[in-house]
Amino acid sequence: MLIFQKFIDEADYSIEEYMNEKELISLVEKEVSKLPKKMREVFELSRNAGLSHREIADKLNL
Repeated sequence: MLIFQKFIDEADYSIEEYMNEKELISLVEKEVSKLPKKMREVFELSRNAGLSHREIADKLNL
């Protein structure tokens, strides 16, 4: 999850806060992996690749 990692990398965190963020990222990734394939793809293109709704629709022919 690139956007989450960027958020962590740019922030000033204590070790405890860093571990909490890592745990949260892990939980989000686990839940995203449970989404149906097309839904997961849309989510990842939006959150990880930073594409707009229009860009995603064009890319996936939706």
